Amino acid sequence: RGLPVTGSKGVVAQHARGSRSQSSRGVLSVTFRLSMDTACGAACVPAQSEQDHCQPARGPAISTKPSEGEQPASTEPAAPGGDAPRTQGTGERKPRPGGPGPRMADIARRAGVSAITVSRTLNQPHKVRAETRERVQQAMVDMDYLPDLLAGALASRRSRLVGVIIPTLTNSLFADTLSGLADAITAAGYQLLVGSSGYNPTAEHELVKTLLSRRVDGLVLTGTVHARGTRELIRRSGIPVFEMWSLSQRPLDTVVGFSNYDAALTMTRYLLDQGFARIGFLGGLTEHNDRTSEREAGYDAALAERGFAGDERQKERRAFDVRSGAEGLAALLDREPALDAVFAASDVLAVGAVTRWGSVASFSN
Repeated sequence: RGLPVTGSKGVVAQHARGSRSQSSRGVLSVTFRLSMDTACGAACVPAQSEQDHCQPARGPAISTKPSEGEQPASTEPAAPGGDAPRTQGTGERKPRPGGPGPRMADIARRAGVSAITVSRTLNQPHKVRAETRERVQQAMVDMDYLPDLLAGALASRRSRLVGVIIPTLTNSLFADTLSGLADAITAAGYQLLVGSSGYNPTAEHELVKTLLSRRVDGLVLTGTVHARGTRELIRRSGIPVFEMWSLSQRPLDTVVGFSNYDAALTMTRYLLDQGFARIGFLGGLTEHNDRTSEREAGYDAALAERGFAGDERQKERRAFDVRSGAEGLAALLDREPALDAVFAASDVLAVGAVTRWGSVASFSN
């Protein structure tokens, strides 16, 4: 019936730390008539200088060569992932209701190895002989052993945790991002700690403080615009940091994303090339959201190239969800019924708009 709705989508690219890569950038365009003009793009920009390049924190090197078959001595030293020094008795520690369970020394006694071998099985299993490793792991299962990760982190200066901050938990697009991160990070022996900033830089700052206080081994942030205090906290931490969903020529450490500006510019040009002249903009709220602001700027630039003056009446800014897409299109058409196309700056807004347009078309028929 005439009104196409396009939705933007970016693809996050994997980036090797310290390398530089660039691939073609583009968009995913879907019209209401189900025609497609597809291309995906991504680009990665590393830190521009050593000053901008955060180095991962390194703990002291400790080399201990245990005798994997020996019985533990009467007093055990503290071991990464284990317990404080204590004098051992002759029996295994049994779990007490409401109290601590078996300790590393108990696992060592059951498996017939030293506590440092138990620790190495937990933290560096590839350095332990397969037969010894299996014996230790079986002892852990038999005794329902839960390692003291806090003690291990203090001893090794490694928490095996990666903090991730996204702006919202309700947008399904971030679910895919978290899933991909979890797959890669878990395979490397780490776990995710996820926080939601609510598009609020102050909330992001507090989350960063909390994650750093937990001694995370790395951070993943959404977008490239952060409060000054947040940037200073991260720089002082010295841990690896990735920024995603956008691009920056001066990232905190490494940025992995795509150009929101170029995607919107390309999509709006596409609609203009199809002969549409009155193109509405259905975007997200721009406050504290650099990605949405860049998409709107790309839309404005494409119109300006063709001599069309920007008109605020042809823009509608809403939260990123399907209902907002439907309500946003209705508001646009109420104000500007002569619109012949709409650029939706998010897939979820486009879905809502298409749903709304279907009901409008049915009603008009």
